[in-house]
Amino acid sequence: MAPNNLQEMLDGVDDLVQEFRNRNLEESIWDYPDKPYDFPAEFTNWISEQTAWREQCAVIDQSFHMTHFRVTGDDDEAQDLFERVAVNSFADWRDGDPPKAKQFVALNPDGYVIGDCILFWLEEGHYLFVGEEPTHNWTTYQAETGGYDVDCEMVYNPLGPRDPAYFRFEIMGPNSIDLMSEAVDGDLPEIPFFRMDELSIQGVDAYALGHQMTSERGIEIFGDYEHHDEVLDHIFEVGEDYGLRQVGNQAYITTAVELGWIPLPLPAVYDSPEMADYREWLPMEAMEANFSLGGSYASDDVSAYYATLGGLGYDHIAKFDHDFIGREALEGDEDLLDGERKVTFVIDDEDVLKVWGSLLDDGDTYRFMHVPQVPYESELSRYDEVRKGGETVGMAKHLSYNYNEREYAALGWIDAEYADPGTRVTMRWGDPDTEKTQVESHVVTELDATVAPAPYMKKDRQKAFA
Repeated sequence: MAPNNLQEMLDGVDDLVQEFRNRNLEESIWDYPDKPYDFPAEFTNWISEQTAWREQCAVIDQSFHMTHFRVTGDDDEAQDLFERVAVNSFADWRDGDPPKAKQFVALNPDGYVIGDCILFWLEEGHYLFVGEEPTHNWTTYQAETGGYDVDCEMVYNPLGPRDPAYFRFEIMGPNSIDLMSEAVDGDLPEIPFFRMDELSIQGVDAYALGHQMTSERGIEIFGDYEHHDEVLDHIFEVGEDYGLRQVGNQAYITTAVELGWIPLPLPAVYDSPEMADYREWLPMEAMEANFSLGGSYASDDVSAYYATLGGLGYDHIAKFDHDFIGREALEGDEDLLDGERKVTFVIDDEDVLKVWGSLLDDGDTYRFMHVPQVPYESELSRYDEVRKGGETVGMAKHLSYNYNEREYAALGWIDAEYADPGTRVTMRWGDPDTEKTQVESHVVTELDATVAPAPYMKKDRQKAFA
């Protein structure tokens, strides 16, 4: 009999990690009938699109690929729920007014990360989560079982049949603020990093967030989806004088390394005894039951794939002014906060050429290194083992090529003692012992790399209006 929920699936699997490592990332996961938009790999070409956000201006249409989850109800009730689920403090929200935004981070009872997203407080009694599904699922479960007087609704899922609730555009690059100053009705408000304001564009009301997807300055705007085409067309019309290019999926995926954001580690929901009821609540349609892992790291312990706050660079977000799930674990194990550091691994050029060169030699080849993006070719989340002195000291999570820097680099985490920039490490590259048909036959090899900060491209991102 087919399982009905995540717990039933786990009960029927002998080795969960290998189950996820063998699971192909089928095209059907991302495809469905009558979807409103097909995100092209390139609008012009990925090199020009990467170059545009560094030298002139680029726009990313983020309207379609992220889930939109809504919480409505009394503000005190909603913020009580958020403080129970998230490591974030909401003291500033209780003393303030919308619109506001936070990077919302949720832990399991053992102190490991379930997920993160951006939480928007749009107006009184109205909140919007934008990000990946695991955070939304955990929040909904806590709302239902905790007796919070709020309503939770998934208003858009990329795997579902309906249109998005909002258009969302990231405009970034040296010319972005000048472009948007001309595009909006009236004056463009000066919005500090991760602060919000409201504006109008072509008579359409929109929210604006001081945020962008690369190391360059820029702004994010979003509003009612019915105005998607007219707002984007207007931005393109004005952008003709500013060198504006639209970014396709190939270049878009590479922004994570430049941004310094590690997307979608394995959500920490699979083994905590305290979460058994949650796993029985979670349906088989959920992402958590349909995960796919890749990379050179292979452990039989699912918790070895869980991320810590320190490893994701979120240790500074945790505030101990409220009682949140996972707080006791954090207070009892300082390694969950400080044991790992988020870093960038810059791969030696010679080893990149070694991987490509194997395609031209007789005999075994190495795992093909896609250009420009490596992630999501055959898995939702990739874990490539990072070693120092023969010991595992970290994980490389998001390898991609950046034309502006002329190098391959990967985001990831490493034990704190090895996190100093300039530290030399070795990354094991490949996918051993997987049955995926989406992974070609190859042998695992080692790539030498240098530890760098994350983000390692320091530009104008947090000084958009400077």
